[in-house]
Amino acid sequence: DNSSVATWVSNGPGGGVWGNNVSPTLRYCTIRNNEADASGGGVNFYGGGYAKLTNCLIVGNSSTSVGGVSLDGVSATIIHCTISENTGGGLTASGGYAGIYNSIITNNNNGVNEVWGSVGIIYSNIEGGYDGEGNIDADPLFTDADNGDYTLQPDSPCLDAGTADLNGDGTEDITDYIGSAPDMGAFESNLPAPTGFQYALQSSSVMLWWNPSTDENFQYFLLERST
Repeated sequence: DNSSVATWVSNGPGGGVWGNNVSPTLRYCTIRNNEADASGGGVNFYGGGYAKLTNCLIVGNSSTSVGGVSLDGVSATIIHCTISENTGGGLTASGGYAGIYNSIITNNNNGVNEVWGSVGIIYSNIEGGYDGEGNIDADPLFTDADNGDYTLQPDSPCLDAGTADLNGDGTEDITDYIGSAPDMGAFESNLPAPTGFQYALQSSSVMLWWNPSTDENFQYFLLERST
């Protein structure tokens, strides 16, 4: 959880994180700027097992084969991940099954993503497009990717574009999101607090006012009071 793996160089597979016949769980991890001479500049799992990646940022990795994530003979679940700007391709899955949800795979290998094998993708932003419910192909509008900020701008098409019901059974599997639906990518966006907030006491009442929100995704502020 909450780990950062950066600037490792491997003479073989897996520049950042790798394992043979393992079943790791990676959550809230940043894997960036790693290099490998073989598959998986950022992540390489092979030889069996089951991997789960949640809210991971995998960016700026490079490899002669797959720069981002390489899964060979491994089943995996990838939820709310951002895989971007990896040289050698974004993600490869072969010999297993990879289920990808609410994720962003874009700007890999000069804009060409490598996503093949046994893969199911829904409610994700995939450059070049990918067949699946809720998928889009659009500029995610990162806040400042050049300086490592892969959060989403207020007008990003990835806001509220994911799904909380991952298996389609009508029950929300994800509940910690803001807005009408989860965002795509590694970071859930927060609407800013109101600006120009002021108050005044009038008899037994308190008058409150603030500047209106101009955010297109804004619905309402939740006001809590206590005695």
